[in-house]
Amino acid sequence: MEPRLHFIVTVFALCVFGLLMVFSASSVTALKNSGNAAALFNRQLAFTCVGAVLAFAISRIDYHLYCKNLKIAAGLSIVLLLVTVAAGSSSKGAARWISLGVFRFQPSEFIKAAIILIAAELLYRFYVEKTMDTREAAIKATLGIVIPLGLIFIQPDKGTTIIIFVTLMCMAYYAGFPGRILGGLAVVGLIFILIVALATGYSRSRFLAMLNPELDPYGISYQLLQGFYAFGNGGLTGVGIGLSHQKYFYLPEAHNDFIYAVIGEELGMVGTLGLLALYFLLILFALHIASHAPDLRGKFIVWGSATILAIQAFVNMLGIVGLIPMTGKALPFISYGGSSIMGTLVLVGLILSVSRQSVLPETEFDRRRSQLSLAEAGPASASAGGVRGGNSTALTFAAREGVRVLRREDRSDRDARSDREKREARASLLGSSARGKRGAKTKRRDNSGASHDEATTVTLRRR
Repeated sequence: MEPRLHFIVTVFALCVFGLLMVFSASSVTALKNSGNAAALFNRQLAFTCVGAVLAFAISRIDYHLYCKNLKIAAGLSIVLLLVTVAAGSSSKGAARWISLGVFRFQPSEFIKAAIILIAAELLYRFYVEKTMDTREAAIKATLGIVIPLGLIFIQPDKGTTIIIFVTLMCMAYYAGFPGRILGGLAVVGLIFILIVALATGYSRSRFLAMLNPELDPYGISYQLLQGFYAFGNGGLTGVGIGLSHQKYFYLPEAHNDFIYAVIGEELGMVGTLGLLALYFLLILFALHIASHAPDLRGKFIVWGSATILAIQAFVNMLGIVGLIPMTGKALPFISYGGSSIMGTLVLVGLILSVSRQSVLPETEFDRRRSQLSLAEAGPASASAGGVRGGNSTALTFAAREGVRVLRREDRSDRDARSDREKREARASLLGSSARGKRGAKTKRRDNSGASHDEATTVTLRRR
């Protein structure tokens, strides 16, 4: 319960902070476009509430049930991605969304969870149970992972493809896949991504902007430089929430991809490091949940979900500070976007589903409670209850009374221990005082004896 509670509190803190920053970063744009400064904030709040409901619903179902229906997840993923590629709505040259009237959703944000579940099940059955041979594993991995990943790549959405690929490599490493083979795959994947990035004009311009931000300050480097200005203006403690200058149409996508730069301007280095600390705690508590998972399948699910959140966060932040090319991926829990926040909270729901099935170490109170014997209530108790099932009611009451007795015994033990320690301290103090008095009397006797001897010696000499 404790790791899950810490994890939920961290997720809640990230969501609240994200809503605050979305309101601050989007207010100017929303006011210009709709006349309501809180328009985008209200939409993000609604998306967050829907995502929270999804996370709660997913967490209430045993994750083993999800792993038994992965054929449905794989088929639905492929269908959604085919519809996106064939008839999806485009933005900036990429067809990544399916339009549903006033709402557009990005299927790849939700398919991340499906791919993690499929990968966890395949790794568990192939490496742990050994109930799947290499041929069957290759066929299922192709249908459930490779084809969806390829469809995401040709949208094109290279950022999501890289994030999922790196997550799968990490999961394979956790499962015990040979490091040499994984290293070779990583090198091949990196070379392939570089070739594709340099072959397309838009990706090549982002790569060149990373290498030399001053190359085209009013063209391909404009957004990156405006992000740098935001960080520089924020300094150590920032200019204050809501007081960003860059969000006044200087910084494109201030409430979306580049919201981390607005955080740096309004809250300074303190705010950016504080956000990093929250992400660190999120991953730490998730790994704590994984350590108590009932089986390796659950561990793989938590590891994969936590890893993909961490990778996406660092890909966004490193791109904004110019250490890697910008990928256009949202900052988890923080950036504006319905699909982003809902897809992120779906991953949170999977982690909580594993946590609900976790086996935590037995505490002293649990051991004492398990030894509590419940006396079954007799017919008199049943008749006094006046309803059927009075026996179980009496047992429940007896259990509650037993717990109260244990708590009273714990308090009595603590009080007795405290009284005993006080008596021992008082006795020790009195003993040391008595020893000091006896020492003083002995010293006075010695001094009086010595004075008497000296007086006798002087008298004899005079005589």
